Amino acid sequence: MSNSLQQHGYTEIYKQLRLRMKNNGLDTIKVLVTRRAGKYQYAFTGSAEQVVKAEAIIAAWG
Repeated sequence: MSNSLQQHGYTEIYKQLRLRMKNNGLDTIKVLVTRRAGKYQYAFTGSAEQVVKAEAIIAAWG
């Protein structure tokens, strides 16, 4: 995950993730953002195909 996202608060990260998912055709996926040990963690809920695509988007974000 990009360090630039780590510098933002929860609300901004959630907004950016939702926008990025929507722009990539993942309107129905749910995003869960948590913070553990000072780093944000991301979990996606939806069909297996959409979760894989969302994880690929996050991995390529940086």
